[in-house]
Amino acid sequence: ALDNHDLRLVYQPQFDMRSGALSGFEALSRWDLDDHGPVSPEEFIPLAEARGLIRPLTEWVVNEACAQMALWQSLKLVDDHVTMGVNISPQHAQEEGFVSLIAAALARSRLPAVNLELELTESVMMEGIDKRLELINSLDQLGARIAIDDFGKGYSSLSRLAKLPVDTIKIDRDFLRGVPYSLRDCAVARSIIALGDGLNMQVLAEGVETTAQKVFLKEAGCQLVQGYLYSEPLTAAECVEFLKSRLNDANGSAQSNHAASE
Repeated sequence: ALDNHDLRLVYQPQFDMRSGALSGFEALSRWDLDDHGPVSPEEFIPLAEARGLIRPLTEWVVNEACAQMALWQSLKLVDDHVTMGVNISPQHAQEEGFVSLIAAALARSRLPAVNLELELTESVMMEGIDKRLELINSLDQLGARIAIDDFGKGYSSLSRLAKLPVDTIKIDRDFLRGVPYSLRDCAVARSIIALGDGLNMQVLAEGVETTAQKVFLKEAGCQLVQGYLYSEPLTAAECVEFLKSRLNDANGSAQSNHAASE
């Protein structure tokens, strides 16, 4: 699939809950087989790890995602603060040369490092904390942003978490399925949001699908959100139309406000 260019990326938008502004995208890999149909990432990612192919797969994803964001920046379709999130395999994060791969992708695309957000699972961040701290610090020195994915499913130590230069905590979608009707899920979500706020980390809720979830998260103080309620993952071409539409709406609103002030 890699050799034949059968893989593709789609991009799910992320939004600021307070302002409604676009805050970023998450790059998601897809594989469509002519005689099989779509192959789920839950199938082919573990296969790539088992067959020793996760490194070239991750390298392709990072380079493709960085190049796409750099292109949108050059076309003035996104603001300077909009990020591109890429999921990193636990196996690949432990390999030698991982930081060099990220640095090379940024240099090749000329994307500012601050616009790349690397998503590592909570279990990876907490296992062998001293070694992980070295990795995270190296990525932080590059200027890349760091996010803890699937937060709440691991066993984080608060003292360890406070040591990591993490920018974003992502609430796992499993904790949002019962929101706002499950007291337990609501309590977990509120606790994660409060923790992120106390540690000066952004909190992003993923998998938001209902208005009731949206209302709860906004009232609880969650900053960022993504999910089908806001937008499904989009192809690169669909993203361009989406971004142009937002720019046109913003320009139209600005002109209306200017006319009203006159």
